[in-house]
Amino acid sequence: MAPTNANNGPSPAQLALTNALMLKLKPSRIFKTAVENPAVSPSRPALGPRHITGICFDDRGDQLLTAAEDETFRLYNCKSGKHLKTLQSKKYGIDLPRFTHKSTAIIHASTKEDDGIRYHSLHDNKYLSYFKGHKGRVISLEVSPLDDGFMSGSLDKTVRLWDLRAPNCRGLLTLPAPPVIAYDTSGVVFAVAVNHYSRILFYDQANYDKAPFLVITLEDPTLTLISYPPRPPYMTSLSFSSNGKYLLVGCSGDAHYILDAFGGHLIAKLEGHVGLERRSVAAALTIQPDKGCSGEEVSWTPDSKFIVGGSLDGKVLVWDVQDLHVPQGPVNLKAAPRQIQPLVAHDGHPGISRCVKFNPRYGIMATAGAELAFWLPDTALESEEVARDLLKKKAPALTPTLSVASLALGNDILEEEQIIVETEDIEPQFLAAAAWPDTNPFGHVVNGEKNTIGVLVENRLNRNTTLLNVAGAFYQPDTDVLVRNLSAMTYNLELIDGVKLQLPYTFFSEFKPGDLRLAVWLEHMVQGEKQQVIAYDSIVTIVEPEGSWFDFKLLSTYLVVSGLVAGLGYFAYLSFVPQPKRSRKAAVSAPIGTVTATGAGGYQEEWIPSHHLRKNKKKSGAVSSGDELSGAETSGTEGKRRKGKK
Repeated sequence: MAPTNANNGPSPAQLALTNALMLKLKPSRIFKTAVENPAVSPSRPALGPRHITGICFDDRGDQLLTAAEDETFRLYNCKSGKHLKTLQSKKYGIDLPRFTHKSTAIIHASTKEDDGIRYHSLHDNKYLSYFKGHKGRVISLEVSPLDDGFMSGSLDKTVRLWDLRAPNCRGLLTLPAPPVIAYDTSGVVFAVAVNHYSRILFYDQANYDKAPFLVITLEDPTLTLISYPPRPPYMTSLSFSSNGKYLLVGCSGDAHYILDAFGGHLIAKLEGHVGLERRSVAAALTIQPDKGCSGEEVSWTPDSKFIVGGSLDGKVLVWDVQDLHVPQGPVNLKAAPRQIQPLVAHDGHPGISRCVKFNPRYGIMATAGAELAFWLPDTALESEEVARDLLKKKAPALTPTLSVASLALGNDILEEEQIIVETEDIEPQFLAAAAWPDTNPFGHVVNGEKNTIGVLVENRLNRNTTLLNVAGAFYQPDTDVLVRNLSAMTYNLELIDGVKLQLPYTFFSEFKPGDLRLAVWLEHMVQGEKQQVIAYDSIVTIVEPEGSWFDFKLLSTYLVVSGLVAGLGYFAYLSFVPQPKRSRKAAVSAPIGTVTATGAGGYQEEWIPSHHLRKNKKKSGAVSSGDELSGAETSGTEGKRRKGKK
């Protein structure tokens, strides 16, 4: 039976993002070959390393997609931290990759050939549709969180509203400058930022053809303290908080802004980073602000308590925005915003941190530039904390003892002959984790075929245990209602303490294609008590098996069906089509008895009427059939003729 909670589904472990946790973020894996750089030659001078221009997580947070200046987009598994595949778009180029609500399909902007938007299938690497209409390069692209709609902003100073099911746009907005766009979390409202005018327009999705219901002016009076006239901020990205109250405005300069999404107040100014208006620190600023390589370097965490951002010097910054205060009364453009310094500035990212995003479901942060890095919170205790805990727990009455030669404490060495401490209470546990094989990177469950998922088991219970079985169940992804339990695989395997073991779990599926939540768990026996451990809990996609002309099952089916159709056709032909009748010739009966020929002609005269014989004899010199003369008669006649002549 499936383990259930109040919602009829297993409850996964949750991790709350806190200040202490954000301080411990560290790069856990760096992909140095995330971008292909051409070899430097005299005909090709060194222009610096190519960069990743955009990254995107899917809705479930299982996969990460990157788009780079080498005209490739690469797919990564966030759970295993592995690179899955590399796809190329040399003909059209790729920028602004965005997952649709299916983890196997994306849309992206083109960088050459034309200015269209392309709908691409990652499963079989082919384009599903093209969306054409823009007359300039697309610089902003967002997918609606509500349905299959999406929105694009272009250098042709237009915003177009699209639907994945139709190639033509369903809405058009003409603006005085290139726009930057964003949906709110409900998908009902979208915002359009217009540079050179420092305006942000709020539209109702259902009434986009009408005037915006809210217009916000982004004006920072503190910029006059830096230069006069002030250099206006150049907006490169918009992002709503998860509760929809705040709007994060990413800029190419040295500041980002947080606005009140309801009243239009300027709430806070994020500082402490170096803007990405330039590609390198050595480059000089231009007179007019420009986008540069800015666009995806700042974003919210999933709970909207923190903001993570990149910097030109490679640092990754975290701002604490949990205690934002919205000003009351009318909007005052002359009021200085609250200036927020970063909570921490992490080192460790190689090169420019051009793209920074937090996983929507897991505690993973991704940063990208010339390389790609996955960040995880380091929950291990620091050496100072370990030493402090050991010294606090030192007491003569506590057992057992731990002999230590030297204990590192920062840069100092604390010498102790013997420290008597209480052992750290590490909770014994039975660990289980499941993952799909490399041949199934998308986690597809194929109907009618054997599906296999690997289950890794580790016994940390400080005692032996018995693994009873591995089982699973499918649930509705939205309501957590149980759809069907899967067959359990019985093992009854004795696991000693500390052992690690990988077991396969196979099952069959016969469901309607779509998304379902799959839960896989283990049951083990410890001192007579049966316990359950969740190994896998995620949404999977049910698909039909791929067809092939060389499939034995398909060929045999075709042969059987063809034989049946041929047999039925032949039976119908014989039954309903009249057949021609065959003519039979009358047989000639043989004379009865035995006939013996006599005479010279071989005839018997007694069978011939006499008048026929007399008539034939009167004829001169003519002997007909059956009128043969005997030898004596012939010789007598010839003798008379000879005498007459003489």
